Amino acid sequence: MLNYLKGSSSSDKQIFVGEAIGSDDSQILINVKNPFQVGDKLELITPERDFTFVLEDLLDEEKIAVSEARGSGYKVWIDLPKKVNCKNALLVKCL
Repeated sequence: MLNYLKGSSSSDKQIFVGEAIGSDDSQILINVKNPFQVGDKLELITPERDFTFVLEDLLDEEKIAVSEARGSGYKVWIDLPKKVNCKNALLVKCL
């Protein structure tokens, strides 16, 4: 829920974890904003539609396998849940 007094939004169901900043044929490069890890249930929000999936693999910016994205300042690659246009896509973690 958006809180105008705090100047932020909060939810007890989801947390914003990153935004898409690039992609290739099968993966999306995420600019991480909040931590998430392999095994988390995530939702990719795109202008066309949303995709919910469980994160199975995570790669750092150099495409080396890691188990978690530690937070702001990191960039990671995740597999695309489906063939989708990732421009302006956001990533949230389901709580």
